[in-house]
Amino acid sequence: MEITVASAAAPGGINEDYIITGQDFVVVLDGVTPLPNADYGCHHGVPWLVRRLGGRLAAGLTEPDIPLTELLCVAIADAMTGHEHTCDLANPYSPSTTVSILRFGPDSFDYLALADSPIVLQHHGTDPEVITGYTRPGDATPDHQRWPLGRHPEHPYTVAGIHPEAADKAVTGRGDLDKLRRAAVMTDGLSRLVDRHGLYAWAGLLDLLEADGRREPLLLCARQTPPCQPERFAASPMTTPRRPCAFRRRGVPGRRSAGPAGRP
Repeated sequence: MEITVASAAAPGGINEDYIITGQDFVVVLDGVTPLPNADYGCHHGVPWLVRRLGGRLAAGLTEPDIPLTELLCVAIADAMTGHEHTCDLANPYSPSTTVSILRFGPDSFDYLALADSPIVLQHHGTDPEVITGYTRPGDATPDHQRWPLGRHPEHPYTVAGIHPEAADKAVTGRGDLDKLRRAAVMTDGLSRLVDRHGLYAWAGLLDLLEADGRREPLLLCARQTPPCQPERFAASPMTTPRRPCAFRRRGVPGRRSAGPAGRP
């Protein structure tokens, strides 16, 4: 197996994304940018949350038999204990993030997607399959809609932040490793080139991610493409967000790395 990490950070912005890869796993977190000048009840901020969650998830992923939903639940609870005595966790604007995990075993792989950072899987002889925890915001009940999009634990567009039970809302699954040709885990900053703007097909996007010398121009294209989902999470406009992506293909052993998007 080979794992390749590619990213293009927004110039001058605070990095709110995080990528962690190991010998047999990939984790991508896309932190939710808070409203400008909003009181979100926490002095730690989104970058602190994604690093805390990412570190806890990486530690748990060394135990291959623990279900991914359980790992995420424990990681969210751990993050809460890190600021429950100093911050207002009842504030619905508390820091939060998407979470996507792809884990490989000897014969199979499993995945978890919470919110809209997609996992793209392509098996031999088939078209790519897109795994995402995104559900249309219109599916929310009136009670859910009183919360910022994604913060309510029962919202169809749930993110990781102040509710450990949000892990149960993630999309999960398992597959046969021998049938898997390649896979990618990315944020919506990159995936929107396909599902929002229609600039690429999923197979074409995977081809570019797999080709040496083509990943950085692709990420630059993503950064220069205007966002088309400004209502996401009812938060701030998505101006020049980061475009992190972790790509895995069959071949040589993976390399472990951890760091914010833009500094793979």
